[in-house]
Amino acid sequence: MKHKVRVTIKDKKLYPELQQEYCIDPNSGACPCYNVGDVFEFYRDDTRDDFWHMGINTLVKTNADPDTVAGGPKIPFCSEAWDAIARYIYAGLQGGSIMKQWMKEENTMITCCSDGTRPVIFKIERIDYQWNECAALSGAIFVYFFDIPLKIIRFSCILMITFVHGDDIVTIDLNKTYLGIELGSTRIKAVLSDENLNPLAMGSYTWENRLENGIWTYSLEDIKTGLQSCFADLSKDVSSKYNVEFSTCGAMGISAMMHGYMAFDENDNLLVPFRTWRNTITSQAADELTKALGFNIPQRWTCAHLYQAVLSKEKHIDNISYVTTLAGYVHYILTGEKVVGIGEASGIFPVLKNNYNPEMTAKYESLLCEKGFDKKILRIFPEVRLAGEHGGILTESGAKFLDPTGVFKAGVALCPPEGDAGTGMTAANAVRPGTGNVSGGTSIFSMLVLDNDLKGVYPEIDMVTTPHGAPVAMVHCNNCCSELDVWVNIFDEFRTL
Repeated sequence: MKHKVRVTIKDKKLYPELQQEYCIDPNSGACPCYNVGDVFEFYRDDTRDDFWHMGINTLVKTNADPDTVAGGPKIPFCSEAWDAIARYIYAGLQGGSIMKQWMKEENTMITCCSDGTRPVIFKIERIDYQWNECAALSGAIFVYFFDIPLKIIRFSCILMITFVHGDDIVTIDLNKTYLGIELGSTRIKAVLSDENLNPLAMGSYTWENRLENGIWTYSLEDIKTGLQSCFADLSKDVSSKYNVEFSTCGAMGISAMMHGYMAFDENDNLLVPFRTWRNTITSQAADELTKALGFNIPQRWTCAHLYQAVLSKEKHIDNISYVTTLAGYVHYILTGEKVVGIGEASGIFPVLKNNYNPEMTAKYESLLCEKGFDKKILRIFPEVRLAGEHGGILTESGAKFLDPTGVFKAGVALCPPEGDAGTGMTAANAVRPGTGNVSGGTSIFSMLVLDNDLKGVYPEIDMVTTPHGAPVAMVHCNNCCSELDVWVNIFDEFRTL
């Protein structure tokens, strides 16, 4: 049995007459550190000690900017609050009674901070759970929400769910579930899971790219329709199985086909149709960049697409404000954050440690500048985040984009978006050095996690990373199951005649 502590902001009080009489600033107002509805999760085990760090980065749900919340990714708990609640958190993390013979439940306490002019009301709960390490390590989920032993994402272990297996339908606590959505080449999939990565409900939507003016593409409307249809299918499954509207979840994440090219202007207008990874139209750019950078740049990579557009003097390049991938675009629509996970970033441009390779970035910018494109790449490409770092919070507009019915609410935390290579590695539990996997879909690729970067340049080998930044050697082929799918469908149609 393990123990975690959940802290929820129940209310914020304000006594303006006391502030007027006693405070240096008589108009101090309500506490700016917390927001009603904020939720925090504390753990204390072999991999993390949130108590020791005064709750920094324990925030799992908010409607505000997480960077401004005490207990978010940048600020520890307020000292006045911590002084009042730390004893209860410590008792709960040790499995002890928080407030016996006062509260109706001994594992719960309602308390407040010690600021008498603007107290914050906290609900503190000890939550007991069983942790199945083997299931966590081997579960196949699209957005890699697990934490042992590589700390792949910080939202792991926080979303335990309990329900009775059997014939009876029971209502689940949606705050203790988590959601992964992946946009593949032929299907969009959504899976709702519990903390042991057991799937609870699923949704899907079949789509297909099309060849327009020599470009393999999906339109923005295709993306919107596909996501909303997939999410609606998932919501229907949740409702039918658990007799509850799918209105929230504990955390979520986006995965999608990697690479490609989505260029936008400063008003978020798509400048040219989305160029997917399937397009082999950047051979000149890929060859020149590989030679100049001393690093294999495949045709499908985002930096090759941008460089080719500059080489071809395409009209849209002067209006570029930012360039991203499909996963990055969807994540931006949902959160307003222009970020991607490092695995996804490694298919945009070569990475080093926790960011785009600075030496190669300088060379790339110099090459572009020589050809009349002088914009800084770090301002154009999405910011790089490691698994475990904050990805963003679902906004009101993002929730409406995902679920136009308005049932699903804003405020859910998201991890950095990742590519299908990273989610495939995680699903196959192949993220440690010396492990590998083969992924077969529309394309097929094999991946081997390395101890160190390759010393030479090999055109047959693409270098990407795991979601936590370890180097990965990939061999990729554009075609795998597409033709087989067509034949299978033909035989299925024949079977029904």
